[in-house]
Order: sequence, then structure tokens, then C-alpha cells
Amino acid sequence: MISRVPCIVFAAACCAGPLLSAADPQLQRVSPCAVEPGQVSILEVTGSNLEKPTGLWTSFPAETEVLPDGRFQVQVDSQLAPQVGAVRVITNDGISNLRLVLVDRLPTGVIAGSDPSLEIGKAIEGHLDSESVRSFQLHAEKGTLLTLDLWARRLGSQLDPLLEVFDSDGREVAASDDEPGLDGDCRISFEAPGRGPYAVRLRDATFSGGSEAFFRLRVSSFGVQGALYPPALRRGSRARLTPVAGEPLSADLAVIPVDFSGRVHWLNVSDSLAIHSLRVTDRKEHAETMPESTSEREFAIGDGISGWFSRPGEADHYPFVIEKPRDVSFQAQTRALHSSALLRMSVMNDKQEIVARAGPDKMLQQKLTARIAQPGTYQLVVEELLQRSGRRFFYRVTSDEKKPSFQLGIQGDAFNVSEDRLLAIKVTVARDGYEGEIILRLDGVEGDLSLENEVIGSGAKETEFKIHLPADWQPGTIHQVGIVGRGEAGQFETLAEQDALKFPRGNLGVFEGFVSDEQTAVTNFAEYDIELPSGGGYQLRLKYAAMASRPAILKINGELVKNDAMKNVTGGWDLGSQQWHREGTFEFRAGKNVIRIERDGTVSHLSLLRVTRELESKPPPGSLVRRATCRDWLREQLNKMPFPPEDLVESVVVGIGGKKD
Repeated sequence: MISRVPCIVFAAACCAGPLLSAADPQLQRVSPCAVEPGQVSILEVTGSNLEKPTGLWTSFPAETEVLPDGRFQVQVDSQLAPQVGAVRVITNDGISNLRLVLVDRLPTGVIAGSDPSLEIGKAIEGHLDSESVRSFQLHAEKGTLLTLDLWARRLGSQLDPLLEVFDSDGREVAASDDEPGLDGDCRISFEAPGRGPYAVRLRDATFSGGSEAFFRLRVSSFGVQGALYPPALRRGSRARLTPVAGEPLSADLAVIPVDFSGRVHWLNVSDSLAIHSLRVTDRKEHAETMPESTSEREFAIGDGISGWFSRPGEADHYPFVIEKPRDVSFQAQTRALHSSALLRMSVMNDKQEIVARAGPDKMLQQKLTARIAQPGTYQLVVEELLQRSGRRFFYRVTSDEKKPSFQLGIQGDAFNVSEDRLLAIKVTVARDGYEGEIILRLDGVEGDLSLENEVIGSGAKETEFKIHLPADWQPGTIHQVGIVGRGEAGQFETLAEQDALKFPRGNLGVFEGFVSDEQTAVTNFAEYDIELPSGGGYQLRLKYAAMASRPAILKINGELVKNDAMKNVTGGWDLGSQQWHREGTFEFRAGKNVIRIERDGTVSHLSLLRVTRELESKPPPGSLVRRATCRDWLREQLNKMPFPPEDLVESVVVGIGGKKD
């Protein structure tokens, strides 16, 4: 049994780039889009450049085999928890994009005829053409509890489903369109009023369709239990779980091990056909109890809070203490947790005065920032915006001190690289008050590996992060890494600083506050003598301004160390546009070192050079550390899926294309 971590995937064999090229494996559909625990499942894939596959990558533990006809045999353990997972096809030319699949205890049935019958205890799959309706017959005895659970948007389909059930006289028995908490999917649960047969009709609400409008319809007699509450648990904790709808769980105690490495825990309830998950966090978590509700619960900034509304118009109050003036932020989650709630959050002081208040924005994001000017006890007040109540109107709020921050994004989820093993990844930055440098690194990599462009300059919005893959990564192997960015909490120890205007050798022009080229007909250069007390690997930082990119050659003690130094753009040529840029970590010797900067052509406006001590392996106190994700990219690739699975967006799998030795 091979255990694999959810990932972003890279493969070595073709040309590097942020997108899969036309010659790379392209996975379009997986049929069926589910595997059954304890059984052998046969998956058929469609797409392009998938000929002669060599393997199938899965985000869950599985034994896979490539069959002679190009299909895949997949077997997972009978005790594997039902979940949303992903698969990718591996070929000699690389690895494909991902497609989502369910690990589902319901077997997949076969659709036969123009008006096929649904079988209780099985699921059926298919797709809808434009302006079409799929019709099915359902036979059931009077009083039978029936549940029709339609999966489309939650699997990355473009289908906007509308599901209807009619009795034998043509009267509508039940219907579902955009069921709350299902991200646009449908679910119907009803007790059969008669023997039937019943007509089940499925169409796209906008009458669209096509090969991407696929679905999986689960049919059984299980009751609808809905999402689980509380929705998040801390590592090393345990909690009693309550479904927000339906009957209680037979095994309602969730235990999260201290060493649990993921962000999502899929719950394995042996007698349930529902698919349940919990968020796993490193925060201290507080939760109101269900069905009883407490009126107040004190928390500290940095904690997480889960609650629900037991009566219409209820306002939940959570006290917290502020010891010194600071800005605090509160981020609410509802739709991402499959809750139906829309929230309004307020911060009140001890005089019951509102310090700050916010409701959902146009994207239904729910965030509140409050500036607390005076120490004291305050209250976070959470209300349901439409004054609705019940267990399915639950929420989770995280609290943090508001500090300058940033988020990192990866433009792509699968990359194939050339034979030189140089992988180029476009990493973007969304800055929130932090304008300093961000140093990127790989997490979980062993072996000889070097990086280029690992520093995102001050104020910059992106970089082309280059990774020289280890030589011992053999063709046909897969490796898991993460991309982490770290902002600086303060200045590092400066070993030497040199005024760029004072160079002993060179032909650069000296201007007010900076040096640049004085003539463009020859190679422009300047050499600087830097004295260091001891040798070692140190950082070289340059302060310059540039409206356009002007990469220069950098040499240290006569050795070429970088051929694209000073390439960043700062937004202007004036002194006010100057920024510090980390060119990299280089070997220096004790005593005199000669730093040479040269360029055939015009040179950026350079003012200072600085040699600083290398970063420690652990971030200094106060550092900003963020893991890059491909969440936004996957959202677009999966037909604008509202919430791509959280356990598929943070790690990186590097697959080396070609045949194994």
C-alpha cells in the first residue's frame, strides 16, 4: 500500500513553463469518478497525450496497476475513509493535471436504456448535453426513506444541477436547486408517499451542457446528516461531533493525533454512507455545544471560535482582553465549511459601543478588522445576517493580531521540465501591508538542490522561481516538497556596507545619490573592495532603482556568480524608488573581497552594497512565514469550483518523466 500526500505536481521530460503544453499529458475525464473501498475499481481516462501510461498518481493510499488496454485498476483498503481525492496520469512524457474522484462506499451502477432505472444502494454517472434533460425511473415501497445525493460542482464539473422527483401521476414530490451547504449541488431526502414508480429528472439550471457537465448521482436510503460540528479541531485534541442535520453519528468521537500532518481529516464512520471531513488546525479552538448553546465564551487573540444560532435573531458574544493598543482581525468561514450562514461581525467595548462592524463583501467573504486604541475587555459579536437559525447555520471565526502580511500563489498545478532538470515556477504575491523581501525555499527536499530567483524583491508582485532538481532523482520517480515564503522580521547582521559611489576601479558615472553608466559604447563596470573578518556563505544585498529591467553580470573575486543581477524593477529611477534587493548567498573569504558589477549597456541606479549574515534555518521571532498554494489556479481549472479541497492545494509533488532505469 503506497501512501501519498495531496499535492501540486511537476514532471521532468518536456519544456518548462507555468502551463502544460499541447504535447504534455492532459487529463479531461475519469470514469467512473469514484473508487469503492475494499473493492477493485477499473478507471477509464480520456484526454490527450495519454497513450502508453506508466502509472496513476492518487492523493489517497492505493494500489494501482496499468491494464493492457490503457485503463487503470485501483484498489483501496476497506477501512479507508470516504473522501474527495484526486488522480493524475503518469506517462513517459510527464504527469497530467489532476481530476477529482470520490472514495465512495456506494458501488457504481450501469445506465441501460433511454429511461433507465435507479437502483437503491448504487450510484450512477453520466453527463448532460446542452438543453437536455436526463430522466430515470425509481421504484420504492411506500414509506421508504430515499436520498438522492447529486455530486457535480463538488467534483469540479461545470454542471449547475437542478434535480426533481415526480410521482406516477406527474405531481412533483421533491426538488433541489443549489442546496445550501453543497456548493451548488443538489440533495433530496424524502419518504416515499406511495409505491411509485417515481420519475427523477436532472437538467442544468441554465440549460448548458457538454463533456464537462458530468455528474455522480448517489441513491440510497441513508438519512441526510449534513456537515459535522464543530468544523475544526486542534492537533492532539478530541471532540464529540454532531451532524448539523439528520440523526447523530454512531461513532461521534473524533481524535486528531498530535503528529497528524494534514489540514483535513476525513472521518470513517463504518455504518454511514455520508462523506464527512474536519479541518485540522494548530490554534486553540473554542466551540459552542450542540444542541445546547452557551451565551458567552472567552477567547484570546490567535484562537479559533465555532458557534451556531439556536434561535432567530440571536447574537453570540465572545469576550476577549486587549492589554495594549493593537489592530485585530477576524476571518469568518461558513460556505467553505458547507454552512448556510451569512454573518455580520462586530467588536464592542465595555460600554457596549461598536468599535468596528462588517458584513459579507460582494464575494461573500466575511472579514472584520478593528483598531483597538485602549486596553480593556471587548466582545466579538457574531450575528446571522438574515436572522436565520438552526444547526445548519454554523460558523468558524479565526482571530489574529493584524500585522503586515502576504499570501503566495502558484500559477499552475502541473509542470513538465526539460532534460536539464531546471524547473521554473511562477510564484505570485498578494501583499497586505508587507512590502519587504520574501525569501522562498523548498520544504521536505533532501539531496543536491540549488535555487535561483528565490527572493521576491521589496514591493515586487511575482518571481520566476527556478529549481535545479537533484541529480539523483531518477526518471519515473515522484518526490514531495512544499514551497514556503518567509518575510523578514528585522535587519540581519550587517558584516560590511559600501557606498556605491566610492569605487576604486571602474567607469560608471557618479550622480547625486547613485552610480549608473556614463557611456554605452563600452562595458560599464565598477569594482568594490569589501573587507570581512572571516570567510563563509553570506548574502549580498544591493540598493538600487530601476523603471526597466537591466540585468548585470555579478562577479566575486573574479568568479562569475550571477548573470542577471540587478534585474528587478522598482517603479522609477529617482532616489525615492530605491529598494533593497537580495542577490543571493555567495562564498566570501576572510580579508579583502572584490565585488564587480558590469553590463554592456545602461545600468540601474545603484547606491549601496551590503554583505549580511546568512539566514538561520529557523525563522527569527516575528518573521512572516507563508506556504504557497495553487488554490486560485485549481478553482479555475475545476470549472470555477468554489472551494477546491484544502488537502490538495499546499504541497508539491515533483515527478521525473521517462522510464525507470
